[in-house]
Amino acid sequence: MSLTKTLNAMNKEFKKYVTEELLLIANNVTGEYTDKQVQQAKLELYNQGVDDKIIAVSYTHLRAHETRGN
Repeated sequence: MSLTKTLNAMNKEFKKYVTEELLLIANNVTGEYTDKQVQQAKLELYNQGVDDKIIAVSYTHLRAHETRGN
């Protein structure tokens, strides 16, 4: 793999990581972020063209909620 392809692949992975972190902040599930941090995260996601209402969770996470609800 060429250096350019390697760097491009690394950049995509980094951007994905950053986007996932921004989604966590924008949704503020844990309540640990300030309103200003949430708004900044939402603005950055908007600038990236990402819908801040979408957040990926694991199957295990979903099952935990299902179990807790029963």
